Amino acid sequence: MSGYGSWRGRTAIIAVLLATLSGCARAPGGPGHDFLDLERREWGGMCAEGPCESTLGVGADGAWTFTSQRGSTTGRLTDGALLAMRRAVGSTSAAGTGDPDGNCEADADGTSVEYTWRLFEAPSETSTATSCGDGLDPEDPLVTALDDLAEDAAASLD
Repeated sequence: MSGYGSWRGRTAIIAVLLATLSGCARAPGGPGHDFLDLERREWGGMCAEGPCESTLGVGADGAWTFTSQRGSTTGRLTDGALLAMRRAVGSTSAAGTGDPDGNCEADADGTSVEYTWRLFEAPSETSTATSCGDGLDPEDPLVTALDDLAEDAAASLD
């Protein structure tokens, strides 16, 4: 047999289809892990230039921007780092922790941090966590991932 009727022809077509479709496949992690945007905002304390403040924003494609009183920098997460960030979003339990109106370290010359994120499946809903008040786990996967990225970005400004 020859052409599309043969087992070789069918196998070749299936291989091409699988290769094509694999480029369209959703990243591992499944629903609930894909985010629209993430933000980490830190404020308070005293820096040489005055009160400290920094903002880290991460887009769904892994592009990020870090801005502080020392300047700003941009970058893009590697595919592996983006996958790790998606997994951190999917496994976080930080949503709703802390109290923005509660006791903030920034109120007493310390540093406070707020995290916000939106997911693809609920784009109009913003989840928030803050270090103000009680409840934020500093070892939470999303908190750790954003803190580490912000630290690396800040170090690149040195």
